[in-house]
Amino acid sequence: MKNKNSTGTKHICRVFYIFMMVSTLVVSFAGATTFVTNSESDFDEGVYDYVYYDNATSSLQMNSSFINGWYTSKVFDAGSNAVWNNLTWEQNLSTRITYYALDGSKGVYLSNDGISWSQQTSDYGGSSSAAALTVDSQNNVYILYDKAIYRSNNSGVNWSVINNSFTPYSQNGLEMIADNNNALFIIDSAERVFSSNDLGISWLEINDSFNSNSNSNVKGLGVNASNSYYALDGSKGVYLSNDGISWSQQTSDYGGFSSAAALTVDSQNNVYILYDKAIYRSNNSGVNWSVINNSFTPYSQNGLEMIADNNNALFIIDSAERVFSSNDSGISWLEINDSFNSNSNNNVKGFGSLFSKTNITAYMRFCNDACTNETWNGPHNNTVISLLNESSRYFQYKLNFTSGIFNLTPNLYGVTIDYDIINVEPTVSLNSPSNNSVFDVDYAVLNATVYDDFDNIDVWLYGDGNLLTSLTNQSNNSNIMYNWTDLSNDAHTWYLVVSDGIVNVTSVTYSFLVNMTENNTNEPSSDESSNNAGSPNQGGSGSDSGFGTPPHKDTSNAKNQEPASIPQPKKQSALFDVSIDLDSDKIISGDSNNELILKVSLVNFGEEGKASGTITYSLLDDQNNLVMEEVNELTVNRQSEFAKIFDLPKNIETGTYHIKVILEYGDNQKAFAENVFEIVPEEKSNGIFFFIKIALFAAVMLWILLIISSKINLKDKLSNTINRKDNNLKKIVNHGEDNTIMKHPYYIEEPPKRLTVRERLEKMQSSTPVKKLDSKPAFKHPMDINAMTAALDNRHKTLSVKKRLERLQQMSNKKINPPKNIKDLGL
Repeated sequence: MKNKNSTGTKHICRVFYIFMMVSTLVVSFAGATTFVTNSESDFDEGVYDYVYYDNATSSLQMNSSFINGWYTSKVFDAGSNAVWNNLTWEQNLSTRITYYALDGSKGVYLSNDGISWSQQTSDYGGSSSAAALTVDSQNNVYILYDKAIYRSNNSGVNWSVINNSFTPYSQNGLEMIADNNNALFIIDSAERVFSSNDLGISWLEINDSFNSNSNSNVKGLGVNASNSYYALDGSKGVYLSNDGISWSQQTSDYGGFSSAAALTVDSQNNVYILYDKAIYRSNNSGVNWSVINNSFTPYSQNGLEMIADNNNALFIIDSAERVFSSNDSGISWLEINDSFNSNSNNNVKGFGSLFSKTNITAYMRFCNDACTNETWNGPHNNTVISLLNESSRYFQYKLNFTSGIFNLTPNLYGVTIDYDIINVEPTVSLNSPSNNSVFDVDYAVLNATVYDDFDNIDVWLYGDGNLLTSLTNQSNNSNIMYNWTDLSNDAHTWYLVVSDGIVNVTSVTYSFLVNMTENNTNEPSSDESSNNAGSPNQGGSGSDSGFGTPPHKDTSNAKNQEPASIPQPKKQSALFDVSIDLDSDKIISGDSNNELILKVSLVNFGEEGKASGTITYSLLDDQNNLVMEEVNELTVNRQSEFAKIFDLPKNIETGTYHIKVILEYGDNQKAFAENVFEIVPEEKSNGIFFFIKIALFAAVMLWILLIISSKINLKDKLSNTINRKDNNLKKIVNHGEDNTIMKHPYYIEEPPKRLTVRERLEKMQSSTPVKKLDSKPAFKHPMDINAMTAALDNRHKTLSVKKRLERLQQMSNKKINPPKNIKDLGL
């Protein structure tokens, strides 16, 4: 990308920016691309391991005789360094509940719905008096007979003894359960509790009596979805444990009889007890109980075994091998099979269920070679996996198919890999002639090398601003050579424009000087030979270019003929470069009228100056997420500059944004430019307003201080004025006694004592009357001073100061002239 500006400083900065862009690898995304695998031929490029492509369902699925399988994909080649975004797949995960029952003749039966049953084996290998049957989440089926543990890992078909005696004591086991973590628990006839964490091979005593040695044989054992265990003993007590070690009594009497047959727990933590034909239920962890059905069956036979499956359906098998089910938490019951073992009339000895589900998990690896030794990353269970922007050229995944039971498989329909090519902008090395070389011949062999991560590079070679030649589909590290002939005695410049189909890069411009003397017009000088690397006189790269050796002028001064092997310049319909400037790189947030003004410049380096196309304006955030986009059609001349006003979204968040302009024209040709700006808060972009606010605040505070100061000064001024008036009055009254002569109307010898009105009148009354120049007394007081002050005192609270003075004047024969400003008295 080449940005230009006509003004000095911006031009220098732009040139430096171009230089840095060209001299370093700058990556950009070439657009999202996907690899899709959704057909048999696509999947066949990978490796199957116990999975196959099923044409009936158009999916990958697992072989029916396996519960684990793998599919490993081919190695995907992006063709260049890429960012791998997401791995997604479409699947169907099947689920199934399987029920197992053991009868009194040692036969094991299986059903997928409780209705239809099939015999897995007629003899599991133990005794007909087996005590319990349970199933773990890995579809291992266990049977407890006395002290021996039998196990089948193929759905009850084949069995083996994995432990001959789980206990060192003489008592046999009575109840056995597998929890959700595949831990096994047994309670024997002495109420001891044993556990196994290795699928029944070894056992450990964890409690010597779950019910504190009441010596009442356990009648039922169950576990809920949270791995809390419930036990029912023969004295009707119900106990609860969270670990199988510590047990607490929930109730001493559930309400039925001591001969209860079974206990089970559903996924909602409802606890059920089966006694003969009655169903008891507790919905508060076994504390309180109620009878929800007095008789689940119309027949005379009692129930012997009861279980709750993962869908909270309840099942009972009675002593005649009938099977009953309830889908409303035990309230109503329906007979679904009249004999699970074909009326063999051997009482059921064990009953269990398994919730089987299928799953697909993914593993992946990112490689810079053919993916041979890289470590697999996983497992990942989500069908949409974010690859965390891992970058590499190669990518591979494998999928693990699992099932809890045979003949149950997940289905995989298709896999999509989303990635972005990290496009490295082409770079150019100008090999020769070197910059500022000097020639004494009229030709120069231009030699350059182009580099890119793609192999379809287009090259345009320019000399003195004119297109000399163009080359297409050049590979990485291609050497470009051109014999530039008929050069004049002058300075000449040359550069290359290269494109990988995504971006154009212009190399720096080199200059050289042709200075041919009259005596040397044919052969290059020794200096020129050293400066003009790759010239024809040196052979090597000059002959390898296929351009031939440039002719030398002969003595007859015949005009040089350009060899036919030298490619001629090709006409180009258009070859545009784009640059954009921003009116402002900072915009204030919160302004509903925010506008981004782009100054777009389109420059055509081709020979013909018009092309039609589209121009796309894209606004992206700092995570390259598209915020908004606008596409316009236009016809571009050789050079065009215009302004584009881009209305930003209202309430756009603060942060860094990219504005990208893409010009698409001609035969799938593109050019683009990009710039960056910021959306900043008002406080950041309007610092002047902040200082204005500070200045206004300071002015207000100063104004307040001035008011306070003026109030204080006014008070002092009033006080001083009163003091001066009192002092002058004192001097006038006492003038005859101390012969004091006033030097100035406001002359004050000492701070006077402030007198009340009464004191001042008394002072005036007691003083000796003095005579002025006309020998008339200054004051006469026809009234007694006490009467005068009393009159004043009586009106003191109601008369204003002014009224009081006027009253005083009326009481005196001699009118007293008050000060001009009556307030100056401060009375």
